[in-house]
Amino acid sequence: LGAACDSPFEDLFEPLPGVVMLHGVGELPPAHREALAAGGGAAKASVYDSHPSIKYTETEATMYAALSPLPPVRAAAAANVAACGGAFVAVHMRRTDHTAMFGDRTPDEAFFTFLEERAPLPIFCATDNALTLREVGRRFPLRLRGAAPIPEPAGGEAEREAEGEARHTSVERAAVDLLTCVEATAFMGTYMSSFSDAIALLRRARGLDTSDDRHVVRSLGGKHYDPDVHSVALPPLGPPAGEPG
Repeated sequence: LGAACDSPFEDLFEPLPGVVMLHGVGELPPAHREALAAGGGAAKASVYDSHPSIKYTETEATMYAALSPLPPVRAAAAANVAACGGAFVAVHMRRTDHTAMFGDRTPDEAFFTFLEERAPLPIFCATDNALTLREVGRRFPLRLRGAAPIPEPAGGEAEREAEGEARHTSVERAAVDLLTCVEATAFMGTYMSSFSDAIALLRRARGLDTSDDRHVVRSLGGKHYDPDVHSVALPPLGPPAGEPG
């Protein structure tokens, strides 16, 4: 735990049956630590992603359905959805350190076009950057709903935009944002963001209509992933059976 991750999983979600949460390699049993060291050392313990055998498959999408948020997280997401009034469009605009690491692969203007094309639906903006949320509010003052203001980080403008800057929001807010975006009528995420991927996969796991979504699932998984090899445009899901298209 630290500035990059201020809450453990169990503070936000119900326990997963058969899963033991560890907060560091030091919590592994000695035999596991020895096996890890023999297999290449602690560096491998930093990998955070699905196993390659299920990556970008419907099995991975189904895994997200097992997540059950604790009541405060669930209530906060429900409040956001209620503030959006039912049908709404959601965007996840990942910025700060992600932009420094991977570049601006999904620029603001791409999101603004997506939102303009779906007017007058209310907008929910999930972002880790105070400046980004403020700009969305400036562009769409009558449509932005739900998201509470993000406190400005300490320092001047240059420091806020500094390369490698950490996100401005808590892990709890990120979880609430994720669950809110899942309920949207249409969703657009940030390319190469594992958070956006999780939203898209959870929408699929719930069988929601994703035909109006705009997101290519390509989980972060580490800088070694080649976007030309590890990008998959999953086919959209249509309306559930018995519902009009």
